[in-house]
Amino acid sequence: MSDTEENCQDETLDFLAKQLEENYKLKTINKFGGKGGFGLVLFVQDEHDESQKYAVKAQSIINPTTGNINQVLLKQCKEEARVMKECRHQNIIEIYADFVLGFYHFIQMKLCKQSLNDWIVQNGKNPISDQVFCKFVKQMIEGLEYLHNKDYVLRDVSVRNILLTTNEEIKFCDFGLARKYDSSLRSKVLYTSHLNGVIYYFPPEIHQAIQENKPQIKQTKEGDIWALGVCLSLLGGIPISHFSNSFHEDFKIIDAPNLSKNANQLIKKILIKNAKQRPSFKEIKEYIYKIFELQELEIEDKQITLNNQEKTINQFIPNEEYKENQLLSDDSQETAAVFVNKELFQKKIIDSSLAEQNLQLNEADINVEFNFLEAEKLLQQYKEKLSQQPENIEILLLFGHIEIKMNCNFIFGQNYLNKVISLKKNNLDAYLGICESYLIQKNCLNYQQIEEYIKLCYSLNPSYWRLLYIQAWLLYEQENYIESEKIIIKALLQIPNSSLLNSLHALILIQKDFQNKNSSEEEIKKSIELNLLNDPIVLSRAGYFYQHYIKQLNKAQEYYIKALSLCPNDLSSLSNLILLFNELKENTQLKYYKKQLKNLYQENSFANQVLGRIKKKQEQKIKYFQKSVDLDPYMISSYFYLSEVRKVQQKFSEVEELQKLILEINPKSAFALIELANIQLHKNDRKSAQQYLLQAQQLENKQEYNSLYLDGINFELEGYDELALKQYYQSINKNPIQERSYQRIIRILQFSRNKNFDELIEISRKALIYNPTNELFKLVLIEAHIEKQQYVEAKRELMDLLIINPKRREVYEKLAYLENIYFKNKDQAILYYLKELEINQSETSMVHLVNIYLEMNQYQIAEEKLAKFLSIFPNNKELRYNQAVLLKQKNNIDEAIKILLELLKTNQADFKIYNELGYIYQTYKQDYNEAIKYYNISLQINNQVTSVYYNVALIYFYFKNYDYAEKLMKDYVKCFSNDYKGYFELGQIYYIKNELPIAASYFQRTIQMEPNHEQAYYLQSQIQIRENKFADAIVSLKKVRELNLKRQDALLDLANLYSGENPQLSSELFFQYLQYDPLNREALKSYNSITNGTFLKNLDQQVEQVQDQQIKITMLKQILLLSPKPQYRILKLLAAQQINLELIQDANITINQMQLNFPREGYTYLLLAEIQIQHLKNYKLAIEQLNKAKDLQTENQSLLYLYFGYSYWQLKENQKAIKFLKKSTKISDQQPLAYYILAQIEMNENKDYIQAIQYLQQCLKKEFKLPKVYYALGKSYQKLNYLYQAKESYEILLQLDPNYIEADKCREFISQNPNPEKQEFKEKCSIF
Repeated sequence: MSDTEENCQDETLDFLAKQLEENYKLKTINKFGGKGGFGLVLFVQDEHDESQKYAVKAQSIINPTTGNINQVLLKQCKEEARVMKECRHQNIIEIYADFVLGFYHFIQMKLCKQSLNDWIVQNGKNPISDQVFCKFVKQMIEGLEYLHNKDYVLRDVSVRNILLTTNEEIKFCDFGLARKYDSSLRSKVLYTSHLNGVIYYFPPEIHQAIQENKPQIKQTKEGDIWALGVCLSLLGGIPISHFSNSFHEDFKIIDAPNLSKNANQLIKKILIKNAKQRPSFKEIKEYIYKIFELQELEIEDKQITLNNQEKTINQFIPNEEYKENQLLSDDSQETAAVFVNKELFQKKIIDSSLAEQNLQLNEADINVEFNFLEAEKLLQQYKEKLSQQPENIEILLLFGHIEIKMNCNFIFGQNYLNKVISLKKNNLDAYLGICESYLIQKNCLNYQQIEEYIKLCYSLNPSYWRLLYIQAWLLYEQENYIESEKIIIKALLQIPNSSLLNSLHALILIQKDFQNKNSSEEEIKKSIELNLLNDPIVLSRAGYFYQHYIKQLNKAQEYYIKALSLCPNDLSSLSNLILLFNELKENTQLKYYKKQLKNLYQENSFANQVLGRIKKKQEQKIKYFQKSVDLDPYMISSYFYLSEVRKVQQKFSEVEELQKLILEINPKSAFALIELANIQLHKNDRKSAQQYLLQAQQLENKQEYNSLYLDGINFELEGYDELALKQYYQSINKNPIQERSYQRIIRILQFSRNKNFDELIEISRKALIYNPTNELFKLVLIEAHIEKQQYVEAKRELMDLLIINPKRREVYEKLAYLENIYFKNKDQAILYYLKELEINQSETSMVHLVNIYLEMNQYQIAEEKLAKFLSIFPNNKELRYNQAVLLKQKNNIDEAIKILLELLKTNQADFKIYNELGYIYQTYKQDYNEAIKYYNISLQINNQVTSVYYNVALIYFYFKNYDYAEKLMKDYVKCFSNDYKGYFELGQIYYIKNELPIAASYFQRTIQMEPNHEQAYYLQSQIQIRENKFADAIVSLKKVRELNLKRQDALLDLANLYSGENPQLSSELFFQYLQYDPLNREALKSYNSITNGTFLKNLDQQVEQVQDQQIKITMLKQILLLSPKPQYRILKLLAAQQINLELIQDANITINQMQLNFPREGYTYLLLAEIQIQHLKNYKLAIEQLNKAKDLQTENQSLLYLYFGYSYWQLKENQKAIKFLKKSTKISDQQPLAYYILAQIEMNENKDYIQAIQYLQQCLKKEFKLPKVYYALGKSYQKLNYLYQAKESYEILLQLDPNYIEADKCREFISQNPNPEKQEFKEKCSIF
């Protein structure tokens, strides 16, 4: 793109950004969001809610020929928006709005993190695991298959049009080329005469059609599938250029270097040359299952040991009786509605007596299973029956479980179940239903009650699967995953196909060891398939799994929503949805579900904990966490979150107390013991830390990742950091969701001697995958990026951190620092510092902000900010230092020195102050001895100060002590070898010392380090000229001119260098130079010589015709410079022009030159007299000069007598004045001024107005028609009572100058004499 095109596009983007902000309150955060074949993309945010961020695609719809809207193009844009609105799918980009502004159509979409193309570029040559590959390919298939099922051909499948969210969810975008099949067509083919899309993605059949020049080309779904295969190849590291040559190589498919053998096998299965043989999506999915999932299942068929016998869950045969009693209520439903033993249950309720029911209690599980879709119907159906049989245990059990599990009416449900217990104390399902009620509410306060009920139930039927399920659930909530797994396996042995058991087992497996992730996901999927009763707990657990472990937030959201559709008050789903939407910054949904939770569970401990977790401010977090533990003193997790807040506040004594409280509740809490050990380490109490660690190690049934972490801590305490790291990494592999192992790894890496920032980046990124809102990990990642000079990445992470916590002070401070130091964007840095100061009165930010204003020479703003900041922090030394710098800039040097000396009283070790004092004395006071004194002190404190060596060397350079200046400057470059200034100054020193080869080497080094150093190029050219290297000198001088067109010295040198070989060019260059310096003697002579003297000749001929006096003076001076000897005529003209322009000093110099060269010319004294008369008003001295002119018989006698007369008139010697003035008029009647002065004498001294009028009329005859002449004339007429003539004279005066000094008197006379009688002026007299 050319510079013009770039500027044009930049202006367009600015215009679009302004339109969006003014009309839709969408503030642009990145105007360079992207550019596709069909428009520009801007990234924006809602002005009222900065967390709402969008991508806005802008398409020009103007017809360039007519200047009107192109209706065809507008229709296409609206069609694209319509397609996007119609296609609602998790793998299709969400559209929020489309609208037209001016000549642009806009589509407002969800803002994603990056394109797949960006991801590929970032991944580089790194291998891609099958897990990541499958995750991407499955989502691509889902999105594309959805579009194809709606009969759309995308026609533009490419890695640039596939986006990734922050959770790496695939989103197809850009539907500008998407077209739907015509319903009238039998075959699914689109015909086009204009190909659409990118040629690299075209399938073989299109390439063939192009080669055959077919007028109509088919674009089919099979073409989209081919493009999908190309995308997967590019994902695997194959360059796109491979597909530009694919037609000529018969579409040979090569293996992608970053992918596994299986992945490449899948790509080859897709990229089939024959479109008819290309696989469908169903076949691709089957193939994925075959080569990835099935093989993995066969390899990882996990063995479970129970009672010393090895069996796998898959070996157990399903309970046939349970299976046979699953009755489908509606085959057409998406999820079949099932009621277990429905007929048997109805028979029992209707036919059995209480005694019969009691005999059948061991078959209790048939009484509490119900289909959630039919629960409400059951309540209505048996409500009347219960009123007739209030002690019917079957109905009471059913109602109790429905109220607890579906309606979340826990009190009502427990009342039903307690009534069952009162009727029959050994009813397991009643006790277990109450236990389930406590577990659903996450009521830790009642966990002891649950344990008692479990013991009771064990005494009645220890093998009952529901009892085992409740016990395993309780152990899971208590984080005893090892025992929990043992219990759940016992239950699974009885009922391997239970959705409840499988879903719980999935969570236990992954929590126990994250390496069980694949097995856990299979269990989750299995539980969903088995969830024929539509149990919301199963769906909620699936959501939890995908939210917290797999990080597929859309999928998690989907399961939570389904769970809430079955059980609208489900605490778990509501809570996790709130956490999910908080992570996604989806504020609208967050507010909705938060309101629901508050309304339903205001006094629930867990609900208050969740509300605390989403708060930004520490005080609000504490409020909710404290309420949580007040409501339930056994809610350990709330103590944990409260502890984390106190940790951030660095209140470690409170953290310690909270962890001890956790130990009181659960003495076997490995986590609390580990935290207490960490606190002791923070306090440097290694002995106490080791005691806590020993207690933790002695715990039974602790999770493996905790054991590994404890081993790591012990290694760390013993100084074996490498071994500790190994243990921590293994701990993370077992449980990547934990934070503490990441924290220990980061701590070791940060404090290691040889910091490995790459490893810090890698571990921080991994930690953030599972802890995306952890600000500490984000900050570590940011600092590592900065250390690696990866400033773009650091900035991106800081922007992400802003989304997490918009009021985090370090974020704006670091962003401002990056913008100022690395991106050189001081305006943006200022905005960030101002934002920082809105949040927090940071002294550091205040100092940096003032520094930037000073660097930008915005001294007034700097002064205003400084005054404000000093009113807040009057003793801040940095601000006071800036105050001194500002005073220095305002040239208030003494006040600046005073402040700096005051600062030294409190901090005598601050080298910066001494350095500034040295600089002030050097630059402003020119007191170099004082400057050197302060510089030396600065160096004693810190001999690494960059400017001191340099500045001291400059002082000695000024003193012409070149040897010592050389020594200092060499010391400077030895310490600061990357600073070109030192090398340049050394070059200058050697240049002055005439050691030209050494000087040239330093200038060359300067140029290598700073390619735009014009003075280095210039001095290098001077050396080259002196060494007769004229061609090299020309190159150097051209570079100087390229860098600075105002360097006229370089222009003059070039003109001289070209004078021999290229006179024409030399002449042009001299001419250019003379426009800048027209009086350069060397340039003038060279130019005149090149023009063979015609330049001087033309000057001499043209000078007297030039009207512009300044130009005339320049030309006269040029003639004098070029003439072999001074010319009297030219000097005379020059002096006269200078006097006219009041250039008195220059005129005196010229006159002196005339007197020196032409001593017998009296005109020089006449000119000197003119200066005294017209400008200096020294009339006596003027008369002296005039007498000298008279003695030398000047040629202009008339002017000589006029000056005599004028001078005597000013000295009030009127008789002498009249004598000389009359002589002047006798010699030449072209001196009207003489007549005017004579008139003034007659009027004012002799009162002879008739004579005065005669003189004034002579003035008018000589065209001396000035306002003052008419005023004198009118006044004389008035004195003689010739009112008509007086009025006439005044009227002419007012026409000439309405603002004449006596204009008001004239107007007054005219108004008093509007119509005077006209009289003929008859008086006559002789002038002489």
